Amino acid sequence: STELVVRQVCEELRAVATQVVIISFDLDALLQVKRNYALPIGWVLSEYSLESKQLAETHSPNFLFCNQDKLPVDSSLLWPGLWRWAIYEVTNINEATTLMARGAHLLETMQVSKLLHELSKPSSLPRINS
Repeated sequence: STELVVRQVCEELRAVATQVVIISFDLDALLQVKRNYALPIGWVLSEYSLESKQLAETHSPNFLFCNQDKLPVDSSLLWPGLWRWAIYEVTNINEATTLMARGAHLLETMQVSKLLHELSKPSSLPRINS
């Protein structure tokens, strides 16, 4: 059951509790963690929708994780809230810069070498007007 898995995971992580964030697509499991173990939680969104926004506002996870491909293609800001945004599957510096300007706090990539190389060339960085 979900409750058993949550209990086992949280018990195993007790010794490193200050160094972890429990993340899952399963909001109910995360809410069990929040209620019973007071560990930080990160909800991985299945979709970037009004319903997801309302659930995030109701339950206030510490982090919202979202695949960048699920975000609106416009340049609208990410939902504001008490959480920190973690956007994953970022593949280039232009995406990274745009996502940070939209409100992303953290980025995940499988293209670490490529992004580090792009970052090493200041002339190739896009300009952000504040």
